[in-house]
Amino acid sequence: MSNFKLDKENINEYIKEVAKIYCKNKMNPPIEIIIVGGAAIMMRHNFRMMTNDIDALCPMNGAIQDAFKQVRDKYNLPDDWFNTDFTKTKSYSKNLRLYSKYYREFNHGKLSVRLIENEYLLAMKMRSGRIYKKDMSDVVGIVYECRQKKPNFSYQMVEKAYHDLYNEELKATSSIQMDRILTEAFMQPIDKLAALYNQVSNIENKNKSTLLNIEKYTPNILNENNVENYIDTDFDIEI
Repeated sequence: MSNFKLDKENINEYIKEVAKIYCKNKMNPPIEIIIVGGAAIMMRHNFRMMTNDIDALCPMNGAIQDAFKQVRDKYNLPDDWFNTDFTKTKSYSKNLRLYSKYYREFNHGKLSVRLIENEYLLAMKMRSGRIYKKDMSDVVGIVYECRQKKPNFSYQMVEKAYHDLYNEELKATSSIQMDRILTEAFMQPIDKLAALYNQVSNIENKNKSTLLNIEKYTPNILNENNVENYIDTDFDIEI
């Protein structure tokens, strides 16, 4: 299952199938799914082609859980292909629904899907701040595409979104590395952002490879509190 990936085509197919199963019982109430993280970015943007799973807010009652399990079994998906685990991480906020936008509905609105808006996706990525996954490249990719479509898209909009979600100031609580990447993404001319995206992607891939090797040869040594001790946190950005 390690090679499993979701793309724009199959993610809609799987959710449509979930809705079909859930709605077979006409007594089940309408249900709403709010998709966040990599899946939301992939569904909103062109630079993200795949993701590993769907992170979402969803009332996990017995009927919808059963629908997710049936789709998992039908398509041979991982157990966590759809999960709400992000609600236990620091990027979660109880205010997320306020900043989501209608995406589409299935079975005449019985199951509806919403996506987190762009500046709030950026705020969540800044909060998470993992420089060994795709948080940095996602930040650059989102800013790149948003600036192309909306020239007045700004750093200040992300600051406001961060405060809306977490009631804290972006510069005071995000990591130095992430703030540096976000600042560069807004300061650089748009035609330089593809190069910035490639640079930070290379840093992420290098860090991920380092951690995988450590885990391979010295298993169980890594944890959330020490992981950055083993990777490059003082990297150079040259555009």
